[in-house]
Amino acid sequence: MTKKKLTNKSKTFIGEVKDVIRTTQADKKEIDEEIAKGNKELLAFLQRVEPWAWLYSLSHEMILVLFLETIGERERMVELAEVEDKEEARMEFFSNLTNRAKNEELYDEFGELEPDEQGVIMAVFLALMGNMEGLKRYSLTVSEMVSRATDDHEFLFKAVAVDRSVVSNPIVAKEIGMASICQDEAFMNLLAKSITRTKPIHRAKLDETRFMLEIIDEVQGLDMLSNEHIAEYLQNELGVYPSDGKDPESALKKLLQRRKLIKGT
Repeated sequence: MTKKKLTNKSKTFIGEVKDVIRTTQADKKEIDEEIAKGNKELLAFLQRVEPWAWLYSLSHEMILVLFLETIGERERMVELAEVEDKEEARMEFFSNLTNRAKNEELYDEFGELEPDEQGVIMAVFLALMGNMEGLKRYSLTVSEMVSRATDDHEFLFKAVAVDRSVVSNPIVAKEIGMASICQDEAFMNLLAKSITRTKPIHRAKLDETRFMLEIIDEVQGLDMLSNEHIAEYLQNELGVYPSDGKDPESALKKLLQRRKLIKGT
């Protein structure tokens, strides 16, 4: 099969996604710093947030749809489903959404909601962020890990390492309960390491690379592109691929192989 290259439209869209993710990360870091300082107003607001771990029993796609619906994007989603040129429509949809955020329209609308409504939206948002963090760390959403947790506890421990609230997810809680009944100390020790994030280990410097690979796959399909083209794009255009290796294409090939193994594809 002849390998293709990313279209200019795809590159534009992927670049915008990267910028939004980096902005979101910067905002999260600022919030974390305020929490560490003991910001009373922020802590009081966070008390309104509904538990979100149960949402991980839903697919990542369903959580995304829920979030978009809660912020008033239902009509645009319906329109998107009916458009023939999905790529163009998706880019326009995302552009409109980012403009709403940049213009603080979303924040203004959020501030006008009742506290319980804000709590629901924040719960869905946190589950969405957790799934994105899972993609960065392990090339899987937390929802995917939770769906595999019963058959393979390795996915359970990874899910907990990403978002420690996962221990209260019904699927995960049942596995923990069974381990408690069976006095499975090996399980409990691994669970404790997941909660303290001492295990499983992940290479943080590849977080952005792993996440952008998922975006590229969603937009155009990794199998449609050559490793050389992907490595060049990640490193030289997006600036998210570590340049300390002598052979970036070979290193990327190994990363893609690990990704396929993890995803079971």
